[in-house]
Amino acid sequence: MTRLLPLVVTLTWTAACFPRPQTPAAAVPVEQVPPAWAPFRNVDDAPHPGKGGYEWWYYDALFDDGSSAVMVMWDRMMWQEGKTWQELVITDPDGKRHAFRATLPAGSMKHGPLPADGELGTFKVVEERLGEGEDAPRRYRLTASAKDESGTPIALDLTLESLLPPWRWPRTATVGDTLVMGWSVAMPRGTAMGTLTVGNTTRTVSGTAYHDHNWGDADFSEHMAYWYWGRATLGDVTLIFAQIHPATDPLAALKNRSGFPPRDEPGALLYVGRGREHLFQTDAVQITPYQEKYSVKGGRRRPERLVIRGVHDGAPIHVTLEMEREVEALDMLERGTNPLVHLLVHDYLAPAYFRMRSRAHAVFTHAGVTYERTGEGLQESMYLRVR
Repeated sequence: MTRLLPLVVTLTWTAACFPRPQTPAAAVPVEQVPPAWAPFRNVDDAPHPGKGGYEWWYYDALFDDGSSAVMVMWDRMMWQEGKTWQELVITDPDGKRHAFRATLPAGSMKHGPLPADGELGTFKVVEERLGEGEDAPRRYRLTASAKDESGTPIALDLTLESLLPPWRWPRTATVGDTLVMGWSVAMPRGTAMGTLTVGNTTRTVSGTAYHDHNWGDADFSEHMAYWYWGRATLGDVTLIFAQIHPATDPLAALKNRSGFPPRDEPGALLYVGRGREHLFQTDAVQITPYQEKYSVKGGRRRPERLVIRGVHDGAPIHVTLEMEREVEALDMLERGTNPLVHLLVHDYLAPAYFRMRSRAHAVFTHAGVTYERTGEGLQESMYLRVR
């Protein structure tokens, strides 16, 4: 204990210097001219080779029976340089989770002729283009097998097919730019059909699907403190949202080469699609967390409710996501951390990740028509630095 005393004092002082912020007051952003639409390019979903940094392909599906599946393939990891990473999480209709995560040596991921073609260990994605042009519909065949934390075999065999055309946030960095943070959404909304296997039981499932791709040349924690992200399907309406909170401590200021996100305020965005068409996108929104409660599995508090407020077409935007169940919680300090150190610093310096299935409600106006929809969503909270 004596040897730990200097560390405990240092960490306690650090935590005191960075007090936990309270839930911010709900302010409605001023409506601005929406950013111009950026054309999606197939290269946005293709590999971006580089040293260090990060790159991953993410797929999720929410099924009609209440189950869900998430599959992620990392070609580069910011936290474990020289490693690739696999993640498979299957949630049963009753909410029971089955998770598998593993690292493999760098260079283990194999890429095929189409942008999202990839194979990493027992995970495989095969892309099929269903038309001509950069924004053509696409189909993905996903297969994966593994064992969860208890040793139970788990597997998926799914086919995802586009409903909405691909979308790219206009400020996404791409090849040729000073690459800091790239994000493209090749499938803002699609259908999912196939099978999930847990143990000796295989179930046929169907539901909605989503796929995006992220890449960059820096460690997130050099310039971000935490973020919220999510997607929602509300009848014929599709929402995608995100809000990035910049790291503001002195160390982050020294390391942040990019100036992104802006250091004085969070960067937020909202995408809205309807049917098979893009409707609008805006950054005149703010995402506010509510009902922060402690997650035993995640080892810290996270919001159970997110509210998105903004302005579009001269009328208010109001979106609410209420957590129904915690799909994933990952305590990144869990392994190998002294319990006393863990207790002292966890809500201040500890990285943690949460993914939640939610009820969603949205009201907005576009082209003079007011829409009100209810549905379901998947939201995440990621904590990287001081929170």
